[in-house]
Amino acid sequence: MENAATILVIILSIVLSIFLIFGTILVIKLIQLMRVVRQIAEKAHGVTGNVEAATAMLKKAAGPLAVGKLLTSIANVILKKRSKGG
Repeated sequence: MENAATILVIILSIVLSIFLIFGTILVIKLIQLMRVVRQIAEKAHGVTGNVEAATAMLKKAAGPLAVGKLLTSIANVILKKRSKGG
């Protein structure tokens, strides 16, 4: 019986060491993956900041652009009436 117990202890030790090695490798890979995810999140945050800035700029430009378009339309109507009447 002593031989069987020794063999069982050896087998369990080998299996435990294999799981320990795989567990360590898995933890290392997960840490690397988390670093990549963090970098992607930082880049996405920067992109959203740029998009917000562009949107704010377009909102500021939309008002004067609409006024300019209105003035252009009025000028075109006046020029058409003058060319028909004159």
